[in-house]
Amino acid sequence: MEKYDFLVIGSGYGGAVASYYLSGKGKTLLVEKGRHWKEGEFPETLWGIASLFQKNSLGRQLFGLRIGKGIGVAYAQALGGASVVNYGITIEPPAHVFQDWPISYEDIRPFYDQVRGGLMPTSHPKWSQFDEASYLDRIEPGSQIALENTIDWEKCMDCGHCVPGCNYGAKRSLNQTYLSLAREKGLTVYENTEALNIERRNGHYHVYLRNHKPYKSGRLGQWVSCNKVFLAAGTFGTLEFLYRHRRSMPLGPLFGKRMSMNGDGLAILYNTPFPQSSHLGAPVTTHARLMDHSGKKPKVLTVMSGRVPLSILRHSAFAMAFLSPIVGKKLYLKESLFSYYKRWLSDLLLLHPARGALGHTFLFKLDGQDQSRAVCRFDRMGRAYMDWPDYLQDPIFEFAHSKLEEWAKKGGGRIIPNLGSLPFMKSFGVHPLGGCAMGESIHTGVVDPLGRPFRPNGGVYPDFHIVDASILPASLGVPPSMTIAANTARILSALEL
Repeated sequence: MEKYDFLVIGSGYGGAVASYYLSGKGKTLLVEKGRHWKEGEFPETLWGIASLFQKNSLGRQLFGLRIGKGIGVAYAQALGGASVVNYGITIEPPAHVFQDWPISYEDIRPFYDQVRGGLMPTSHPKWSQFDEASYLDRIEPGSQIALENTIDWEKCMDCGHCVPGCNYGAKRSLNQTYLSLAREKGLTVYENTEALNIERRNGHYHVYLRNHKPYKSGRLGQWVSCNKVFLAAGTFGTLEFLYRHRRSMPLGPLFGKRMSMNGDGLAILYNTPFPQSSHLGAPVTTHARLMDHSGKKPKVLTVMSGRVPLSILRHSAFAMAFLSPIVGKKLYLKESLFSYYKRWLSDLLLLHPARGALGHTFLFKLDGQDQSRAVCRFDRMGRAYMDWPDYLQDPIFEFAHSKLEEWAKKGGGRIIPNLGSLPFMKSFGVHPLGGCAMGESIHTGVVDPLGRPFRPNGGVYPDFHIVDASILPASLGVPPSMTIAANTARILSALEL
């Protein structure tokens, strides 16, 4: 049996940062259910991108899907986690977000600067010249802010294929940053490997690993021994792992509750009089941070400019032209009907999407502070799903829709408030949070501020830490990757290893 000091399960923002901290402190093994995707392997056609999805898969595809009641969630399963397929957006949430956390903003604040140095985010050198920056300045003066992305802009081809995966090596994924540094310090990595079972014997954890491809010895599975376990399998992966061990490792009553989608949404202002065709396909480079003061506590809403990958530009133009009269809400005209329908007809006939309606359409990716009322449900196979039937009735979406209508009145265009509100679609998101929320005790959370699960009969499980999005106690209102990394750095820095 192989013996290690530390075992890290999962290689996303929590697992990669944990591996980096642990590798210099002892013999460390990282196991990842997905595989390492290399440059040139990512498809760039519509059907190729669709092939990357496999519902309820076991790691053989890049994306997985879980469709619950009211919510569908897409998640990545690859070495490097979501960093392989996201836009690399790094935003620090405002201080008021941490008011209901068991830690204060001052506790985590220094670690944002620390992980910023490791992730190496930078702003696009020409972000202020893009059409969406000038559009936001026109309809919401002073709101536009440059985004910092983990992208090497000198290598970036402005193709918009950040989400399906970058074939040009421009994305500074965790494979190129924290995991690369951890390997230099001696980290051992098993990809295509799933941690299925865990037992504690004589003060050590014994974990059974199953590989989708045989090990060099020809075995499909093996036991390893370790002193400490750091679970960072992503929200669904962590919940499923703990659910499998609910008898040997029972948890408190809040397990699987207080989950959030982080206010994920996609809103559209279709066919406005203003062009946004400059730099079509570029990564998300601009955002506006808005505050909703209508409730007892302020809520943050982050509105980020969206992009359509160049390879599916025509497909998207036709789809939006076909669907906009059916699913679009109010149309505010700030130009002649002839100009509006000329661009619309151009896209419907697949003439030139960059000059047609799509070239005058603004896509907004939303992240906001929702009420964290989703719950986790497990099927007979132990697979996790998020249920929140009235998710789109959350107050943060009412605020988002009111802002969208305000912008449409100023700038024109047809409103599609949220693609998830269509009658034939659920609301989809990519930021499931919670389910193992941090708390001061078992009555307020599932784990303590150091990620250690509470025992029902008192105390915590020793030498076992959860360090991923599942322990965040509430939505952030901004993309969560930087907070997951900073919180992991905070936990690892507090431990005596």
